Amino acid sequence: MRKIISATFVALASCGGGDDDRAPSDYAPPFLVTGTALYEKRLVDPVTATLTTNVLLTGIPSATVEIVDSASGSIVSRGGTDPSGGFALQVPGASLNSLLFVRVLSKSSVPYADVTVGRWPQGDHSVESSPFTGAKADSLVTAMASDATGRVAGAFNILAQTIRGIEFVRSVEPTASFPPLRIFWSKGDSAIGPSCTCQTHAHMAGHTEHQIFIQDFPDDTNDFDDSVILHEFAHFVQNVFSHDSHPGGEHHVFWPTPRPQNLDYRLSFSEGWASAFGQMVQGHPFYIDTRVNGGGIADLERPVTDIAGPGGELAIAAMFWDLFDGAGGVASTDSDTLALGFGPIFSAMRTLQPLHHVSAADFRAALLGSAAVSPPRWDTQFAAWGLAGTMPPFPPNFINLNTLYRHDVDASLGQSSLFEASRFYRLDIPRSGTLTVTLTITDPARNDLDVMIWERPDHPTGEMLALSDSTSNAVEALSANMA
Repeated sequence: MRKIISATFVALASCGGGDDDRAPSDYAPPFLVTGTALYEKRLVDPVTATLTTNVLLTGIPSATVEIVDSASGSIVSRGGTDPSGGFALQVPGASLNSLLFVRVLSKSSVPYADVTVGRWPQGDHSVESSPFTGAKADSLVTAMASDATGRVAGAFNILAQTIRGIEFVRSVEPTASFPPLRIFWSKGDSAIGPSCTCQTHAHMAGHTEHQIFIQDFPDDTNDFDDSVILHEFAHFVQNVFSHDSHPGGEHHVFWPTPRPQNLDYRLSFSEGWASAFGQMVQGHPFYIDTRVNGGGIADLERPVTDIAGPGGELAIAAMFWDLFDGAGGVASTDSDTLALGFGPIFSAMRTLQPLHHVSAADFRAALLGSAAVSPPRWDTQFAAWGLAGTMPPFPPNFINLNTLYRHDVDASLGQSSLFEASRFYRLDIPRSGTLTVTLTITDPARNDLDVMIWERPDHPTGEMLALSDSTSNAVEALSANMA
């Protein structure tokens, strides 16, 4: 798939004189190379959730642009595109008669966000123009794909949507600055990292680089699924400006068929936020995940909320959307009267940063604490979805000392479903001393369980204090000094 860069080259008149034997180009003043960097954006059928063959030439916003000397390969000028993809680079006069070309990288150029969309494990994508000389003004330059797959428009769409999300955040917090973000995507690669479709995480402990993986499968490409791209970017936003206590694991609310699940409250909040954020950026409630034979569509304005309460991912997404819509020119088509826009929502998310385990109850408390919404208005709107003031915090199960409890936990579900195979309990310790916990497993051949003690959910670090280490599959026990 080709990329097009329309560029106008303006060469200022060179000057020379006297008996100096230097070439005229040595006297030439700088000249401008101007133009617009465009990519071919595949359009989506909103009814079938499939990619069409139609494309829209779209400006590449805030991308890095280079003017390169063809002979030496040296970069003679570097800059960036504006929000519409336009650029104007000043080139030294010494390059006036050199053979040059324009290169546009899938890398951001703004000082407040370092974003690269590239191949796994490293490298960005680029498009290059045909060679030209500075004296060749007002030329139209067509840039072809420069990588082996022959298709890099997807990389530029991923970059464009990410920049769109960044500017959306900065619309309510103009001084917001983002740590480095590496987005790994490469069309045609069978494996570019983790087996999941997309994920975001800190690169390693103590480092500020974050990563997002956009995995493409033969029947499920994601590079033009703006909802999916912005969903993953939203996890990055939550990691940077708030706190994301997502425990990991799959969730199936959108695809292949609607399968509402009563999820871990931390997972449902994180995923619901991410889906809603992407639709806030786009300004419409239809989350679309395309597939070759028809994908998934979720209307956040009229969600299928088979699962109510803080464990319902779609209920959380719809909650965020109803708080947002109706303001800033984004229409609300249902009967809710809330119209906060993004500012109050983002401010409330900001206040969650010190927490370790974050759920819908924490967000409700933060938003009500800011007085952006009164408790009666919130409860009137969201009681039917189980998200009113009575919703339980995480974890919902309270247990007492010196009391035997029996619950079912099925660990045979597999690694990808640990959020379904785990149970969490809140235990209040009235005094310091040694706490002993014993877990007796009734079916050790089928279930290999562990037991852990964590600091209270609202503690800033929320670290694990003790982990069972038993050689027996039938009994797991631990003791910890609870100072």
